[in-house]
Amino acid sequence: MASRCSVNSQIRRESHQTHTPLFQQISDSDRRQFVGNELSSRNPIARFVFRVRIALEIWIYRRPRLYGFLCETRSYLHRIRAVLGSRVYSEGLAGGLLFRQCEGGFSLNHQTLGCIEDMQRIANGRPELSLSDFDLLMQGWNLGVEWVQQKSRMDNERQSEG
Repeated sequence: MASRCSVNSQIRRESHQTHTPLFQQISDSDRRQFVGNELSSRNPIARFVFRVRIALEIWIYRRPRLYGFLCETRSYLHRIRAVLGSRVYSEGLAGGLLFRQCEGGFSLNHQTLGCIEDMQRIANGRPELSLSDFDLLMQGWNLGVEWVQQKSRMDNERQSEG
């Protein structure tokens, strides 16, 4: 689990959507001008708060596990907000039709059964996955099925031509 956290924190540090610490956002000339003009001359308390904030952010940033934990916490809060508004949690997963209409009546839809079996196998191995993770998995599975069908049609067309 520790290696996963360190990988996540490295990914989050490289991502443009992550929080860049304040000490990295302010260039040296801007920092000197800001500290020199605004904070030191007008308000010593604001200067102290600014320096404490910079020191705290540097301290947190130099501890990858703490920084990763704080990034994951922020990500978790954003994820909860997204989950509450998502279709999956209000309507559930739409796995597809269990039966398919054929010439002689109805038969089992093996595509839907295959998707369900794969999702159950993954759920047994990864119990931490959420319903929205399974929705993404199912979308990927369906895109894979479409790709295979399209590829087999193209192969059949090539064989019939040549």
